[in-house]
Amino acid sequence: SRRPPPGPGGRGCGEGIARPHPGPPLPPARPAELVVQAAVELTDAGPHLYKAEVPSLGLADDEEISAAAGRLTEAIAMPWVVLSNGVRPERFDDAAVAAARGGASGFLAGRAIWLESIAAEDPRTDLETVAAARLAALAERIDGGARARGAA
Repeated sequence: SRRPPPGPGGRGCGEGIARPHPGPPLPPARPAELVVQAAVELTDAGPHLYKAEVPSLGLADDEEISAAAGRLTEAIAMPWVVLSNGVRPERFDDAAVAAARGGASGFLAGRAIWLESIAAEDPRTDLETVAAARLAALAERIDGGARARGAA
């Protein structure tokens, strides 16, 4: 069930990075559970925005990511966005769109967007053209097709 909305003193945003104990690789569902659990535990302080990892770190298929994102959406009372942390850059765009279909309000652009530009022959030009175009295309996909929180 959804938690109550943040109180008037709860300005700012919260962020949780969920990592299991070292050991054998976990099935994608377990990191997704950890992302939701971290969100529930860390939003008690009442932030107005929560920054979450993509459920499953992008290892699950899009439907599973959307379902886990839906569980996160139902568990917390504030908008949330996905981070690229922990997701392979080539997987981030589709995973972010899947999370938005499950209720994420958007994404924060990070390494997944600009990392390849750093290794380019002309990083500045690559950032201005390739990375900026990727950022714009992802924003359009999220705005154009994903369900925003509170939309019918």
